[in-house]
Amino acid sequence: MTFAVSFIENTLNIVEMLMYKLKEIVIISWIIDVSLSKKPRSKRQQEIWRVECEIGIISDPECPVDGGWSPWSPWSPCYGSCDQLGHQRRYRECNNPPPFEDGIMCSGEVEQIRSCYLTNCTVNDYKELIKGDAIRNDAFRHLETVPSLMERCLQTECPFEAIDVALNADNTWQLNAEALWNSLQCVKHNMGCPIIGEWSAWGTWSSCGARCGHGFRWRLRRCDAPPPSEALLICSGYPLQTDECVGDQCAIDIRNSNGAWGEWSPWTACSESCGIGLRRRRRSCLEMRTPISTSTWGTHCKGQHDELEMCENKKCSLNGGWSGWGPWGPCSQTCGAGRRSRSRSCTRPIPAGNGSPCMGQRTEIGSCHMLPCNAYTHVVALFNGDSSIQYNFANMHSTLFHFYIRFLPISPHGTLVRRGTLHGPYVRLSLQRWHICLDASGLAPSCSLPRICSHSVIEPAVWHSVLVTVTNEAATLRLDDSPVTLKNTFPCDPDLPNDEVKIIVGERFHGEVQELILNFMPLQLMSERYRRKSGFYPTGVTNLAYEKANMEEGYINLDNDQYIRIPCFLNQEEWRIGLTLKPRSEIGTILFLKNKMNWLHLSLQNMRLKLKLVLPNFHSECISSFECSSEQWLDIAVTKKRDANSIEAVLNSGERIHVTFQDIESSFVCRDANNKCKKPKQSTEGHLTDKIKVDSLLISLCTDEFFVGGVPKNINVLVSEEFPTFTGIVASITVDNILLDIHQLSIERNKNGIVQMSSRTASVSGSYHETSLGRSNQLNLTCLHARNVRNHNEADWFLLDTAIKDEMNGETVQFVDDSRLLKLFASMDSDLRGFYTCRARSNKRMQNIITYGVLGKIQYKLSGPDATTAVAVITTIALAIFTLGWLFMEGIHDLRDGYGFFRDAYLSPEEEADAVCEFIDQNKHLVGSASAVKIAKAKARRKARHLASRLSFGAQEPQGLLEHEVDEDNIPSEPEELPALPEIQSSIEASHNVLRCEPNYISSPGHGSFSSPRTKFTSTSSLEMTSPRVLCSRLLIAKRMHSPRKTSISNRKSITENVSNPRKTRSKLFTIKSSSGLQQSAAQKILQKFQELKRYDS
Repeated sequence: MTFAVSFIENTLNIVEMLMYKLKEIVIISWIIDVSLSKKPRSKRQQEIWRVECEIGIISDPECPVDGGWSPWSPWSPCYGSCDQLGHQRRYRECNNPPPFEDGIMCSGEVEQIRSCYLTNCTVNDYKELIKGDAIRNDAFRHLETVPSLMERCLQTECPFEAIDVALNADNTWQLNAEALWNSLQCVKHNMGCPIIGEWSAWGTWSSCGARCGHGFRWRLRRCDAPPPSEALLICSGYPLQTDECVGDQCAIDIRNSNGAWGEWSPWTACSESCGIGLRRRRRSCLEMRTPISTSTWGTHCKGQHDELEMCENKKCSLNGGWSGWGPWGPCSQTCGAGRRSRSRSCTRPIPAGNGSPCMGQRTEIGSCHMLPCNAYTHVVALFNGDSSIQYNFANMHSTLFHFYIRFLPISPHGTLVRRGTLHGPYVRLSLQRWHICLDASGLAPSCSLPRICSHSVIEPAVWHSVLVTVTNEAATLRLDDSPVTLKNTFPCDPDLPNDEVKIIVGERFHGEVQELILNFMPLQLMSERYRRKSGFYPTGVTNLAYEKANMEEGYINLDNDQYIRIPCFLNQEEWRIGLTLKPRSEIGTILFLKNKMNWLHLSLQNMRLKLKLVLPNFHSECISSFECSSEQWLDIAVTKKRDANSIEAVLNSGERIHVTFQDIESSFVCRDANNKCKKPKQSTEGHLTDKIKVDSLLISLCTDEFFVGGVPKNINVLVSEEFPTFTGIVASITVDNILLDIHQLSIERNKNGIVQMSSRTASVSGSYHETSLGRSNQLNLTCLHARNVRNHNEADWFLLDTAIKDEMNGETVQFVDDSRLLKLFASMDSDLRGFYTCRARSNKRMQNIITYGVLGKIQYKLSGPDATTAVAVITTIALAIFTLGWLFMEGIHDLRDGYGFFRDAYLSPEEEADAVCEFIDQNKHLVGSASAVKIAKAKARRKARHLASRLSFGAQEPQGLLEHEVDEDNIPSEPEELPALPEIQSSIEASHNVLRCEPNYISSPGHGSFSSPRTKFTSTSSLEMTSPRVLCSRLLIAKRMHSPRKTSISNRKSITENVSNPRKTRSKLFTIKSSSGLQQSAAQKILQKFQELKRYDS
């Protein structure tokens, strides 16, 4: 037992120790991860770090990765019943890439469903479909009586007339065509099948049928849940249920009075014409005496006053009733306008007895248009996240930035365009979690613009357009031709660069790009090697693919009162305009043509097509009977044929509506070949006598442009009618069977009397120039829009995309138009910087003639130096200031001390001797002995006196008189070595305590001789003729020149040690010797004598 307890305790201790070690390992690994992680800890820094990760400034493995959609899977097979509306599905996954490190999930739908029809079903397919359904199996057996008709009608659509004709030709079984048609609809569409009637729920109990005394109450039900389709299938049972009751309204009075029942009323007709129904009758109580007082209440008659009983018609008689319409069948065309049908049967109920048959059509034929067949699509560039396009225009400089892009995103992040470096861009347009964001800055680092982002997310996998501008004043962003442009103003002058234009498109972007326009220049997406036409091509393309876009790329979405301007057809006698569109509202202008007083208007009114022609004093209009569906596309063709007196509109290749113009008086429509009016002839009574049919006339409805989706403001004011704008999608427009690129057409809107261009229209211009204000601070812009003044054309100035004539025409902005030149004069008190576009009618169409980028007032400033030049200049100035300061301080010290950097210290011979002696006293340990110190000091003082006497008398002792033969052996020995003296780093004071070992200004006329243990130097002059200062210098030089290299190195080390600790110095001095071949002076002889006496004494 003790062993078991001990074992358990040891096991628990081991487990506890392992858990502790594991905890330590986890903590250590966490600390290592934290130390190695580049992810900041603070919340603000994390937000900045995430933004830098998203736009690609940093590349960190821990950067969040947002999820991206995989491609759509293929459509599944059609699921549904035979010849019924079914559905198909397709899926995609958020795994391209999957979300990582707090990345956001994909935005959008995972599954898509579309309608389909399961066609070409066989007889066996229908057998499987109706298996288990007794009623449809009975109908199928009914069809089997005519096998050939059954097989043909189950596989294809058979109208009732075809069945009737087939039975009239061969009807062996004497079948009823109506019954066979009903059976066919039951088997094929599960419509009109026989239905057995079912009772509804019982109603509430009625009040008692007897007001006084015993009686009955009842409740009812009907055979209508569902009602039977024929008499044989009526409900079994009874519609009436009764129960006994007692009336509580008997009269109570003092006198005894009686009442008597009157006669029963006749029974009503039976409520059901076939089967069991109900009928009813009533009777009234005849009171013998009318109550006098109000105390009498109730009735004196006892018994039932209201009776119901069941009834049944032996001979059923039912009026026929239509079933509901079945679903529409498949469209005869997969694209474009086609035909489809739907059917019904007279089975609710089937006519019986003397009942009347159903009235109306069994089959309805309708038009259908599921998808457009034609749309002008473009070649698009495919970006996969690692793709990019670079444009570099070295010969083009620009300060302002105007950029348009049309793109389809499939991921929530990526850079659409960038101007400038990766870490310091001047402009960056990017996707941030499905928001479009714009960042802008200039050369001034302290003047940055707050980020502009779209208020709502954009829809993925849908085409969008963005227009961005950056000026010295503000930056703007316009998304999907929105009427409202987002704008942020710089808090100061951003100092935008005026350098060469370089942009990069598509960094870290997943999706497609269809068009790029930079500063009013359309850019080519393909590299120059694919050059097919002139244009601006990219300088670099990375990992980019190209393909023909799908059909949706060619569509245009018209909303918010937008309309399209289209050049007119040339032939006024015969023309054709085709449109494919999908409306989202019940009313709207589809097409409008006008020429002076003539105009043609095609519109939707309550989803019906209306065509109206107006001529002077005449108008004609027509409206379609077919109601369009908002779920389908509309193919509309408007034609005018040669020599015809009508204009025709065809809807989905089906219904046709016309407007005619016959017998119109020539006074207002008749024109000759010279396009001049002919005056009509008048009778004596004053009436017009000439009437000419319009088929011989040429009615012009279009001269310059016609419009789709709405009517311009200047035309709308001339016509006294309201023209609602169209809201929906335009897929294609053809003029005389030529398919137009609708994205290249001008698109405008008229909102509250102000004209606004679409983003793409505002981004294209004939030319672009950047300009500044002059010294007068006035803006003067000129636009030449016509060749001569006779052609008076419409012209306006636009600020970015909005007309400014109506809003700003006044004191600050003035317009001058002489039909040839359009001028704009503006006072910059309001600082109208930005893009000004002259838009005028040229070559019979409205287009942008010229655009000016107004920078503002000219600011004259020198271009700053680069960083290297600035550092060099600053360093040079600092060194010059430091040198001048140092020289100035040295001059002050020189004046104060009498010597310094500019002058050497002057010492008299006595002062030099004192300095030498003081130096010898301070370095006695270097000399070696006290006697050597005394000898050296005596020599120094003697030499000083000698030099002083020479200076005093200005005479020199004859050199030959002082030369004596001196025996070299008699000269007292001195120390053999003289080491280099240490450097004493002490400043020279006014008392001249420090000797500078430099040649004296007053040097001796000759040079002495001195020798080292190795080398001997001789001269014609004696040693004593050299000054102590020169002697000190020569001693040091001799030490350096004649000592071995190792000794020199060791001496330097010892000097260093001596400076730090003089007690450790144990070196020896050089031995100064006289040459054996020289005569000694009197002083030398005296010194020699003293040395001999010293040796003798010792």
